[in-house]
Amino acid sequence: MPEQLDSGPWLWEDWLGQQDALTTYFRPKSVAQLRAFMGMFSTDRLRIRGIGAGHSTTPVARPWRRSDDARRAGIVVRPDAMPLHLPDAAEAWWKPGVLAAERLFRVEAGATIETLNQRFFDHGLAFPNLGSYDAQTISGAIATGTHGTGMATAPLCDLVASIELLTFLEGANGKAELTHVRVEPKGGPTDRAKFDAASATHGMVLIDEDDAFYSCVVGLGFFGIVTAVTLRLTDAFWLDETQQLLEWETLSPQLPALADQDWLDFLVSTRPTVSGPGGLRYKCLVTTRKREPSLGWGNPRDDARRDRLLAKPQSDDRVKLTKQLSSTASRHPRLANFFAVETFEEEVKRKHRSASHHIFRTSIGDLVLASSAEVSLPFDDVVTAVEAILANNAILDAEGLHHTSPFGVRFSKASKHYLSMAYGRRTCTIEAPLLLYTKAGHGPHQNESSEQVVSEILKRFTDAMRAACPTARFHHGQRNWNTRADLEAYPKFAAWKTQYERFNAFGVFSNGLSEAWNLDP
Repeated sequence: MPEQLDSGPWLWEDWLGQQDALTTYFRPKSVAQLRAFMGMFSTDRLRIRGIGAGHSTTPVARPWRRSDDARRAGIVVRPDAMPLHLPDAAEAWWKPGVLAAERLFRVEAGATIETLNQRFFDHGLAFPNLGSYDAQTISGAIATGTHGTGMATAPLCDLVASIELLTFLEGANGKAELTHVRVEPKGGPTDRAKFDAASATHGMVLIDEDDAFYSCVVGLGFFGIVTAVTLRLTDAFWLDETQQLLEWETLSPQLPALADQDWLDFLVSTRPTVSGPGGLRYKCLVTTRKREPSLGWGNPRDDARRDRLLAKPQSDDRVKLTKQLSSTASRHPRLANFFAVETFEEEVKRKHRSASHHIFRTSIGDLVLASSAEVSLPFDDVVTAVEAILANNAILDAEGLHHTSPFGVRFSKASKHYLSMAYGRRTCTIEAPLLLYTKAGHGPHQNESSEQVVSEILKRFTDAMRAACPTARFHHGQRNWNTRADLEAYPKFAAWKTQYERFNAFGVFSNGLSEAWNLDP
């Protein structure tokens, strides 16, 4: 009896429920099944995209809508049930010694970071850096350039040593050929002779070219369906975290020099408050971390912010809790800011020392619903950017548009990947989170919907960042107003576009965003 396909009509939504698309899903149980499924369709009738946890809140994650073009079938691949292709054979394809020397670990595309943290720990390994959340799939996190915090590493995409994907390449006769490729940079870890000799077993083609690799990894879902990635890890380790509360006027003269260390980030209050040191000033919670030898799995963070939220009556319902918080903050922004800095004071009193995967996990996204925009700018521009944000906040407050959540400021090494926000430069990233259901407290926007208000506040944030730093880049997976011109401002965009045309020659992996950016013929 043929294997039953897990497939059917599906209303896709992002994790906030703000985007949706009527589509058809396919949840493959093996790479072979995925390959057979994709081979059933003519490329001129197919739009197909891999999806992760839906954590991106921009159109980059949105599948092709059926209503957009009735001639094409809109399909999404859900890879969470798809195991590795030939997991036991893969180690034989690496160059001698590279597996141990580079701490290589090959994982399936649909694995979540939370799952991988446990798996890596069981092997005495760990991610050298992580973002603040762990529910994303690894393929989704790297595709949009997700980063960690501190100058210890570049973004997560730069941990990738090899990426495998199913795509349609143009054959000698100009027709589409469904091809399973392994893409690496020139001089990558795969031994070509061994790999080619085993081609009858694995059925893949090795592409070891810099332009292909540094385009595919941060490929925004446009290069094919990722089946596996190989990561460079580090030995498991602990972090000893120190936090201090400083006035912005005290912190700013120390920047960017102070940030030039492995793990440092800080939060900035949205308006001056008397809470904390120094009287009526902007306050910053500065976090530094020091690496220590691993002492085991460790315990989750003793986090004051989470404790405060969990103590609230609506804590078991993200929607109700978010509505409660945003209503209070919209009407009483100074009080909300006071309580935020009061939480900063409580954090300073607590000790955070545990395994790296616990210390990095600072997000409260599982408790409240928030949208955000994030800007990446040159490392040295951090003070200019923060000053511009504070000035912009004062203007917004006068109009009743209150940004009520602290701003997060993080840093990273330069990335080699062409569409990474950190490409080619040491980078400061500033995230502007905002609770859903935020409303205007007064003024001309008072009668607008919460979505209009959230969008206006975040748009004004991005405009302020563009004015303060003309080379600003905005996170592909968070709210942005990127245009084709923004893509062209990346130094290697032309090379990325050439590879896009190679791997998406038939428009199979396109969506509304690729059309808006005029990426397709």
